[in-house]
Amino acid sequence: MNNRFLFRIIAGTLGAGLILFLASCNPQCDSPFTVLVKSPVNAVGSEILLQASNPVFTDQLRSRAVYVNNQPLSADRVQFVEGLGLIVRMPDNMVGNANLQIEDYDCGPLGVQVTMEDPSFFVNNPNFILPSPPDIVIPVAPPVFPPDITNAWISPQNPDYCLWFGDYKEYPLIKGGKLILTDTTRIVASGSFELSTCGNTDAYYFNNPFFGIVDTVNNYIELTIDRSAKKDLTTLKVEHFTGQFIDIDETAYAMEPTPETACSSNPKLERKLNMMWLLSRETGRLTVIFKLAL
Repeated sequence: MNNRFLFRIIAGTLGAGLILFLASCNPQCDSPFTVLVKSPVNAVGSEILLQASNPVFTDQLRSRAVYVNNQPLSADRVQFVEGLGLIVRMPDNMVGNANLQIEDYDCGPLGVQVTMEDPSFFVNNPNFILPSPPDIVIPVAPPVFPPDITNAWISPQNPDYCLWFGDYKEYPLIKGGKLILTDTTRIVASGSFELSTCGNTDAYYFNNPFFGIVDTVNNYIELTIDRSAKKDLTTLKVEHFTGQFIDIDETAYAMEPTPETACSSNPKLERKLNMMWLLSRETGRLTVIFKLAL
């Protein structure tokens, strides 16, 4: 038999076997992870964070194409952040439901459905009380933690929204019967309220008490806001937040003017000092608030 002909037979057989092998590597297309979105309802034109359902596979999101309603997004609207996921800037003119997908090399696109709403939807909706920033804020620990948390903490998106931190209690950290630190954790005591800076008593967030823990040593914040006294607030009577202090100079808010409201002529609203990064357990929405400089 001609050696060249024999080589063609062997090569053809191996090639067919290789194709069959590749086709059978993942016959059921079982992707090791799915795609998650923290907040399924977002403001028009805002950024959305896509994450892997299993954090082990977060790096697998790197360099993948992203599609909105089967249309590819340009590369300048997609950013991969190590250990976090894909930050996607949605089209500015898209309102309503949208299918958000990332390419999957074996099984076709993986995706989720999100809803894009006009910003006024969140202002007037009692289920989205804390304003969310239009950009995903990546938390970076501040070089110096606030020595005192008592004061007004304001939303840069809505200066009328305020968390007033009243007096707090400190308790020591004791391990094995030995005093380790004297003021590691601060308990937010009575006198802390969700408020309207403008004194708008009709606001859903007016005069609602909150409590929790603020730990400036381990950079941990845990807050529970109780809005149960508002009888017309049907589904978000209690909201839980976890978060941390972040470096305000690493965000876009350090020098950015605060949006004006009917009562925000006070120049103190421009003097931002410290900043908190908070994530709602109930809605998945991120918010940031800053402390007024004295």
